[in-house]
Amino acid sequence: MFENRAMHGFNISVSTGIALNALYHNTIPGAYTYETEYDMVDLASWDTLYINLHTLTRNIITAMKTSEQTLFLKSNKRKELLKIVQEEIDIIKGITMLNNKKVVFYQPDYKQLFNIKGYGELRDTKKDRIIRWCMEIDSALDNQPSLTPTNRDILLTHMLTDLLIKGNYKLLRSHTGKVINRPMFGKLYISLKGMDMAILPVYKILISIFGDDAGYVRPAKPSYRRDVYERLLKEGVHPGRTEAWIKAKI
Repeated sequence: MFENRAMHGFNISVSTGIALNALYHNTIPGAYTYETEYDMVDLASWDTLYINLHTLTRNIITAMKTSEQTLFLKSNKRKELLKIVQEEIDIIKGITMLNNKKVVFYQPDYKQLFNIKGYGELRDTKKDRIIRWCMEIDSALDNQPSLTPTNRDILLTHMLTDLLIKGNYKLLRSHTGKVINRPMFGKLYISLKGMDMAILPVYKILISIFGDDAGYVRPAKPSYRRDVYERLLKEGVHPGRTEAWIKAKI
């Protein structure tokens, strides 16, 4: 089942591998078999790579063939998935050591996530079943470090709530290998047609309204979201606006 998932030259699931291309593009000659215009980050420009365990697990599951993914999501193959997650952790640690860098695999801040309005009980959708599996593996790998990035660090995550931590660290995206600076973090909100989410800063109140693209926080009704967006746009919102300013304009 897992052995048939789409793989990258680093011998990890393809979405994670493409992301790591951006950081370790000179590590393994011939490892880059996907024609993706990933960014190329200077190794000297960053110190620590933080990897969200949910993101790593999600990328493994979504690399599976559709039919096998469907069967897995209804199965009880916890040990099998945990084994693959640990294998990828070990491989990434090895690649990172080879480049004299540091990698930290961290657990999401559940307390912060659960306190955001819009977080609800997981349903029986495909996305929610994947989230449930991510939480299951996360609990099996308990006592992992928390997220404490500095301005010279990089985050590999798909969870918008991770970006509530202040700082000028960079965001590394799965699937594309693109590196994003803070002014563009708003791209992780759920968008509606004609709305440029990158103009929005990342705050709890906005996550509760617009939701997160990863599916952990459900958005408000489209009409309300559009009304809030238009109001903020008219008032001159930009990624540098404070949380107090945002609350005063909503």
